[in-house]
Amino acid sequence: MNKIKQLTTALIALTAVFALSACEEKPKTPGEKVDEMIKKVDQAAEKAGDKVDEMVEEAGKVAEEASEKIDDMVDEAGKAAEKAGKKINQVATDTSKAIKEACENVKKGVNAKDNDC
Repeated sequence: MNKIKQLTTALIALTAVFALSACEEKPKTPGEKVDEMIKKVDQAAEKAGDKVDEMVEEAGKVAEEASEKIDDMVDEAGKAAEKAGKKINQVATDTSKAIKEACENVKKGVNAKDNDC
């Protein structure tokens, strides 16, 4: 009885193996094998091309974002430079006025005839 079970199990397993192997059509001639390999290479090349396209698209997005950030930085730098220029002008004007006032005070203090500086 035990041998019948083993024989039955082996027969079922072999039947399953043959059934599964029959489902997949494999190339039989060398030409068919070459055709199958070419097909696989074409599929791999297409996948690689798609991946390259994705990478190029992603690189374009990154470059665009970087460009926008640089534009923002340039704008901010321009605003900061303009603000600094106004501040420098104000300091120069205030300094000039302070020097003129100090000069006039000195001239008044020594009773100079010409009080203009």
